[in-house]
Amino acid sequence: MLSQRLKELEAAGVVTRVAYAEVPPRVVYELTPRGRELRPVIAEMERWGQAGR
Repeated sequence: MLSQRLKELEAAGVVTRVAYAEVPPRVVYELTPRGRELRPVIAEMERWGQAGR
């Protein structure tokens, strides 16, 4: 499920994925500029969720 979500975010241009040919395999995800634009929205959603507790 997580890998599917990450693929969707990558396809949407929200994150980038870098896979390293190592043993064990290593993959690094980073926010793109578009992904960083979502930070205020995510922070507000977090505040909303915390208030509902």
